[in-house]
Amino acid sequence: MYSIGEARKRLPKEYIEYLYAAFPAKAADGALQGAARPLPSSLRVNSLRSDIHPVMDTLRSSGLKFQRLPWFPQALLFDAPVLKKLQILPEYSDGRIYLQSLSSMVPPLLLPLHAGQAVLDLCAAPGSKTTQMAAMMRNQGSILAVEVDTLRMERLQYNVKRQGVIIVETQAVDGTKVGRMSADYFDAVLVDAPCSGEGRFRLDDPKTYRSWNVRMVKKLARLQKRLLHSGLDALKPGGHLVYSTCTINTNENEAVVAAILQARSDVEILPARLPGLKVTAGLTQTQEERWPSALKQTMRIWPTPVMEGFYCCLLRKRS
Repeated sequence: MYSIGEARKRLPKEYIEYLYAAFPAKAADGALQGAARPLPSSLRVNSLRSDIHPVMDTLRSSGLKFQRLPWFPQALLFDAPVLKKLQILPEYSDGRIYLQSLSSMVPPLLLPLHAGQAVLDLCAAPGSKTTQMAAMMRNQGSILAVEVDTLRMERLQYNVKRQGVIIVETQAVDGTKVGRMSADYFDAVLVDAPCSGEGRFRLDDPKTYRSWNVRMVKKLARLQKRLLHSGLDALKPGGHLVYSTCTINTNENEAVVAAILQARSDVEILPARLPGLKVTAGLTQTQEERWPSALKQTMRIWPTPVMEGFYCCLLRKRS
């Protein structure tokens, strides 16, 4: 484990400056404390292939210590990084468990999914949330999983097959164009957008922060707006969309949602909350920006010793 002082030295200077300019010092310190510790392992039990109880029996017999989470019965959190021990289990190789960060499990849970729906996953690879949504839908209905990158598409298809998912169709297309191709079609949409990844910064893994820069944040924010517009265009009136990122940067989160609200009259924000999960509300202003009060209903998960930083917004398209 590293200190906050070490985090200040190692993480990009412009990121540190932004962090303390945009957020209260206590919150910024907390984000650095989260980055200073290795993230313990966590997994999701794939309900399409197994019940959670036999999985827990196997884990106990392997000497692994874990706990369940009140906000998602299929999630297990371990007391340390135990990735290699989990990867040698037959439950891992045959898709009964899926190694996934806790924060990554949150966005699908915010969607009111049920069997028989038509769902769009606009930025789908590597398939963590795609397969989670399929399990929530009991493998009934349809999911269009879009991924523009060819190599990432291969990983997506591999995970879909290993998880026993049969309702997913994959398409290697530009997500910003899907809205025009399938207007007003989907019951639910997930836009887990490409982002700067600030919520995943870990000092023990320099590649998580080495490429970060201000120019990249601005470029990503432009892409995120285009993807969110596309997702909303593809959504049926009355349908729900979750916009999420694994960054804490307001330029990629609140500012993106605020721009969408200003540009469109056909969407509204709904409360993004899960019983048992402690989060903070989205911001309505920083020193530089002021946004609609409805952003208080969005969700900000700060980096902690057990969770990555995430941002989630639940939108409904007006009928």
